Amino acid sequence: MRSSYSKEDVILLLKDITGLVQPQPTEERERLIQAGRHYCEMLPIEYVPSEKYMEAYRMALKDYAKPTAEAVGRLADKIIKKRGREVVLVSLARAGIPIGILVRHYIKKKYGYDVPHYSISIIRGRGIDENAMKYLLSHYPAEQILFVDGWIGKGAILGELQKDVAPYFGVSSELAVVADPANITELCGTHHDLLIPSSCLNCTVSGLISRTFLRDDIIGKEDFHGAVYYGELEKADLSHEFLEAIEKEFILEVKVDGKTEKLHLTFPSTGGFRLTGSHKGYFAPKDVQDITYQKNDKTMIQMRAEDGTAVSFKKEGSGFRLSVFNKENRKLFDISPEQIAFSFENSEIKKVRLELPLASEESIYGTGERFNELDQTGKRLLMWNVDAGYNNATGALNAEKWRGYKNVPIIYSNRGYTLFFNSFYSGRLDIGYTNSKKCTMEFQGPDFDFFVWTGTPKENISGYTSLTGTSIVLPKWGYRYMAGGHSKFWETYGGSTIGSILKMQQGFKNIGTPDIAAVYVESADITDAKIYNALKKTGTKLLTWNSPDYNIDTMKGYLPGVDTKKLPITKSVNNPLADVGCFIDFTDPMSKTMLNNRIGNYGKLGWAGGLVDFGELIPLRALFRGNGSTGAEMHNMFPYWETKVYNEVLKEKTIDGSVTFSRAGCAGAQSYSAFFNGDQASGMNGMKMQLISGLSDSASGFTMWGADLGGLDGSLSNEVYARAVEFSAFQPIMRAHGQTSRFPWDYGKTGEKTYLKYYWLRENLLNTIYSAAIKSNKKGTPVATPLTMEYPNEAKYDGLYTTYLFCDDFLVSPVLEEQAYLNDVAFPKGTWYGLYSGEKIEGGKTKQVEAPIDEIPVYLKAGATVPVTVSDSLNLSDSMQDVDKAEALLVTIPDEERENIFYKDENTCAKYVSTRVDENTFEVKADSGNETTAVILKGSAAYSVELDGEKLECLDNKPNSKGEKGYFCENNEQTIINLGKKDWKKIKISLGKIQTKNVLKDAKVSDKKLAATIDGDYNSKYVLSNKAGTEDLIYELKEKNEIQNIKVKWTAQYSEKYKVSVSENGKEWKEVLSEEEGIGGIKEIPLKGTIAKYIKIHDVEKKTGSVPTLYEVEAYGVQATTSIWIYAIIIVLICIVIVLMIVTLKVLRRKKHEDIVSRR
Repeated sequence: MRSSYSKEDVILLLKDITGLVQPQPTEERERLIQAGRHYCEMLPIEYVPSEKYMEAYRMALKDYAKPTAEAVGRLADKIIKKRGREVVLVSLARAGIPIGILVRHYIKKKYGYDVPHYSISIIRGRGIDENAMKYLLSHYPAEQILFVDGWIGKGAILGELQKDVAPYFGVSSELAVVADPANITELCGTHHDLLIPSSCLNCTVSGLISRTFLRDDIIGKEDFHGAVYYGELEKADLSHEFLEAIEKEFILEVKVDGKTEKLHLTFPSTGGFRLTGSHKGYFAPKDVQDITYQKNDKTMIQMRAEDGTAVSFKKEGSGFRLSVFNKENRKLFDISPEQIAFSFENSEIKKVRLELPLASEESIYGTGERFNELDQTGKRLLMWNVDAGYNNATGALNAEKWRGYKNVPIIYSNRGYTLFFNSFYSGRLDIGYTNSKKCTMEFQGPDFDFFVWTGTPKENISGYTSLTGTSIVLPKWGYRYMAGGHSKFWETYGGSTIGSILKMQQGFKNIGTPDIAAVYVESADITDAKIYNALKKTGTKLLTWNSPDYNIDTMKGYLPGVDTKKLPITKSVNNPLADVGCFIDFTDPMSKTMLNNRIGNYGKLGWAGGLVDFGELIPLRALFRGNGSTGAEMHNMFPYWETKVYNEVLKEKTIDGSVTFSRAGCAGAQSYSAFFNGDQASGMNGMKMQLISGLSDSASGFTMWGADLGGLDGSLSNEVYARAVEFSAFQPIMRAHGQTSRFPWDYGKTGEKTYLKYYWLRENLLNTIYSAAIKSNKKGTPVATPLTMEYPNEAKYDGLYTTYLFCDDFLVSPVLEEQAYLNDVAFPKGTWYGLYSGEKIEGGKTKQVEAPIDEIPVYLKAGATVPVTVSDSLNLSDSMQDVDKAEALLVTIPDEERENIFYKDENTCAKYVSTRVDENTFEVKADSGNETTAVILKGSAAYSVELDGEKLECLDNKPNSKGEKGYFCENNEQTIINLGKKDWKKIKISLGKIQTKNVLKDAKVSDKKLAATIDGDYNSKYVLSNKAGTEDLIYELKEKNEIQNIKVKWTAQYSEKYKVSVSENGKEWKEVLSEEEGIGGIKEIPLKGTIAKYIKIHDVEKKTGSVPTLYEVEAYGVQATTSIWIYAIIIVLICIVIVLMIVTLKVLRRKKHEDIVSRR
């Protein structure tokens, strides 16, 4: 007999009578039944179920899939316990067939037994199919046969079965059913009246076969009872969908103190697998994956999901063992009942625990926002949001740094998995702290629910954010520089809040960046019209501090006419009429109304959000009436609701979008807010904590983070301010905040110059950062990525936080030590190119690189194609204030083909593909929507350039955006290409080399100690004498050279005033630099081919308290010998002769033409 089921699932002992019987309408069948015809002699017409029936089926499946699965599991366990592995399942057609298949599958999954399953017909009033019974008894012992059906109602079929099988000696009339509300049999899954979803539909959920048929003219004496196969309904068949929906719940058991807790294993659509107890956490996937099953031996079965995750189940005594594998079939870890624990109180679960094995070389990171290290192995952590207070805490509070504002129980293991424990209750993680071989996760509350992903870390965080929510995309202005400060600062800096704002605006105008995007004024009153009027002149948004608690009078002011008892305020668990702390109950819909009334029209005036603070202070005794939760559940979850409501209100109330920063955070809050990294003391140690916390934030789903510039408490030195600005420029959010000024003009020329360089570099990169934010929203991946996430198979990056990736292409290594002019950078495999110099570095190693005071080490990945907005000069970091701008493509030479999807907005993108053609040539292809009109190539001079098949001219001078089309090689590390058009399709670049070298390497020096500045060793230095200002540092080259540029490189000890001169003979000197406002670092002096044999650094002014120190001086050029000049003269003479010959020929031709004309 045909059906849509496979023969492995069921063998139908039925005769196929398709086409032999004409189905009849319901009215006709009822008339014939009234006339005495038996219902089994007719067949109904079966239709594609109507939408109403389908809706009923879907609702039943949604509500009863799990109870049905649990009941099937209980029934199967009882069957094996009572009948053993030799049982033969015989389902009663047709309603019993899917139940029989489900029971068979469950037994195979859990016990590894491949039990046979048949289906036969039994008809009320006509009895069981005798021929089918004879067939079964000829193949199996009578005692092995067990009848299966869906449920027992009044017991009519059971009565028929008991009567009909009585003649068959040894055959039990016991009927195994999923549901037995009549309480007739113990061989059932439940005694509750369970709605089995399959009962809602017809043949479309039962293998496309009809009800069974018995009539003498069709069914012979030796035939099985008959049935029709409705092949015409194949497109509407849901038989397998029903089975899969039930089977995707896999049930295990753990026994604790005589109590049994059932565990459910599923494979969610977000990837990996999920193991839950009777109490689930907040987050749930929308669907589940398809699973394939493989029986490995008699006791083990392996389930593999669509993403490659596999879990094998093996029965071990009264327990089990789950083994977890990735898509390469590499075993990751085991789970057994001994690793799972529940603590009960009055039969209620009060605490849960999960233990995982911890290998000797295992590294664990994630866990929310951390401040101690990136690698948490050997640490213990508190999963309870608190005001960490690392800005001023001392002693024991600072010793371990195990507290945090944003605790998320997600861990990444370098063994190749990510685990998220789906609980907001208080918990602790012990990651090898107590026992070096165990990672223990323990939580208060009943929720036992965890997800495991087995892909790469970036694949896994995509799965995690698919479950909990991807990061919010801020308006584009939210990724620009934002000024800010503490309330006390604003009240005193300019005498008053408005006075300070006006003083700030004048300062930014003087420095050349008047139109900053936004300013956080902590003390601002959002109703103050003076503030809006002032900020409106520069188009600056106002951000303010927003409290999570209002007193009763404040609430009533925003909710006039609302009874005090109905205000959205947290109550007490012990006394629901008493308030607790005046915290806003954001689960109460009225909280949204209150915020709407508070904000009013100020969003249209320029108010755009700000800090949503103190979200980690909810007490345990709090009661949230909006969702009925207590402080135990809501303490950690409070930031989710706080940011969610603010986000919903601000979407309606602001014009150009809003930006909120939350200090507290939890799983899911990333969808509604950006975050700041809490409070740190000002200085390098605080910045180190910011970097660690930011990268752990990134790994925990908080993509949009930004730290207080340089730290919150205390003042900054000029050097630390500069380093903080550099670091901030390569954070997802660039924001200034502190208890003292964070304005650049308050940090000398060092502060001003560094701020301007990175303010404009941030503006250059704005569209790329915005694109990365959109990618993060779409894919869940970070904007700032720890190397261990990007290169998980490189053990040397486990726990490394000093170097990270920004926007996929930028390798960033903040300087976190004072007085540093060199910095160690971890270069992953591949080729990297300096963002500023274009220097080429082969990866796979850690290298010490230059880090001058005004440069954070940043390198571009090979094959980068980064859209940037630049001034018409086509230089990065040049001011774009009141000048024409150009869209350019920042490009590096590819090692292999790379693709970059650049999002202009959430719905529009352009694609760039970079490909190596041969050893010396590569090309970049762009699709439609490409708006770049220039290319900035880092890493090489160009030998030739083709644009859409047209060869471009090599230019003698660097072009601007509106200048001549062509390319200009600045040096061997950078080429500027002006394309002259947008929407180009392909640019092909052949690489070249300019014959320049560092001509100072073999120079004679005026002081033998000065040789330390030309030895190529950046760790060797020359300290000027205390007679600075009278000492001349002279370098004599071997021969005269055409000098292209000179680089003077200072350590952190530098001179603000000095001069550089050159000479051909050492007597007559030409001054090429008179520095009056030096800030140290690397000073580059372009000379454009000046002839010189001598270079002199002189008139060096010593700074109070320090001695100027040089670590290297370099001069790049080509040799200028006599022979070169002779050749040049000869070439000039040849050119003159050629010109004279051409002129003579033209005169002769014109004379001949005149002669001809005159003759005519």
